[in-house]
Amino acid sequence: MSMAEDSSGMYMAAMRDLVNGSGDSIAARAFIGDLMAQRAFIDNLLTRLIVVKDQGAIQSEIFVPGQLGFLIQHNGDVEFNRGIFRDIQITGESFFSGNIMSGPLELLSSTPQGTERNFPAGTSATAISDRLGRRPETAVQGTFRGITINAVFYSTSRVRNIRGSITTTDVYTDIHVRFTNNTREHVARHRHRTIVAPILVGFPPQFAGHTHEIQHQNIQTLSHPLNFRYTLTGRTFRLLDLPRGSSDESTVWKDENNFLRIGPRLT
Repeated sequence: MSMAEDSSGMYMAAMRDLVNGSGDSIAARAFIGDLMAQRAFIDNLLTRLIVVKDQGAIQSEIFVPGQLGFLIQHNGDVEFNRGIFRDIQITGESFFSGNIMSGPLELLSSTPQGTERNFPAGTSATAISDRLGRRPETAVQGTFRGITINAVFYSTSRVRNIRGSITTTDVYTDIHVRFTNNTREHVARHRHRTIVAPILVGFPPQFAGHTHEIQHQNIQTLSHPLNFRYTLTGRTFRLLDLPRGSSDESTVWKDENNFLRIGPRLT
């Protein structure tokens, strides 16, 4: 009688136990030297070593590249959904996507929100230009006269007039807005006038050729409120909870004007 025939009773008992789901079955524990299978379902795997052969991989059943689950390929490439790792050392070239938040450092994939500006009716051109930083063109999202605008423009012009011995120089500051249909509207103007004369009545001769009179005049102020938010591009880079003072170390800190500084304060 062959060994297979001698063991047939044991095999049949194992099959019955598997079908009946007995936890104390003869097949509850198996010691196998080599196992080859096209597909295996294992509820609880205890092993010392898993070797993934060429072109093989270990992956979760719900794995979707870039979305769900995990994948461990035979060559060492891996993809995980999320995780907590301790004491990581990264070498070589690395690529990060999405948001990165590490203590005071935040690198976000979202575009930062621009600063909001609100100018009431009656605001002068100089007050607007001072807040704009006197940039020729600023991309914004806002309204004027209840109509959507996408840009605010700042410009200056100079006009000189000479009458006899008197020279008058006018410097104009102008503010325009651009609507979404690409039409522009002049909304505010300020004039800075300088008068220079060789001799004016009541002035000593030593003042000849010097500036004798300066005039500021708001020729046109805002007729309606101008409200907008700066339109920004790029991604968000934040440094949170920075110290307000410097130290003896090469650290990043904020000064009294909110400018970033590196290293100790020079005295």
